[in-house]
Amino acid sequence: MDARSGVPCVSGLRRYRAPAILMLLLHLGACAKWTAVTPTPIADFVSEEDPNRVRATTSDGTRIVLQNPTVRNDSIMGVIERCDPPLESSEGLACQRSGGTALDLSDVAVLEVRRADVTDVVGGFLLITVVAGAVTYLVVLSMFDPS
Repeated sequence: MDARSGVPCVSGLRRYRAPAILMLLLHLGACAKWTAVTPTPIADFVSEEDPNRVRATTSDGTRIVLQNPTVRNDSIMGVIERCDPPLESSEGLACQRSGGTALDLSDVAVLEVRRADVTDVVGGFLLITVVAGAVTYLVVLSMFDPS
């Protein structure tokens, strides 16, 4: 509140701008989904698209996220970022290895890559905009509260 005019000071809201923008940017990654690359052959996809991360589901149900995947001969290789064995077994086919790994292409049942989902991005943006507008309205309304 300005001492001279008695008008609420809006400049105090500016200090919340940077954290709000940071929170919005951090949540953009949540709008991506794993999507299968079929019917494209795995070797063609990896060599043409050059993804920095893929998720391979093996024939035994193990899910492995590989960073910087490459295909050589009949294998897909990369650094294991995450390895989830199937629920029915305690150890997956490739989870026993640490660091880098090579999987036979014939063992890979599904290969997926993370892609942004436009409907999630737009829906999330609209939701955040409505919530931010409502919060701003309530803050400004509380500044003019006569009590």
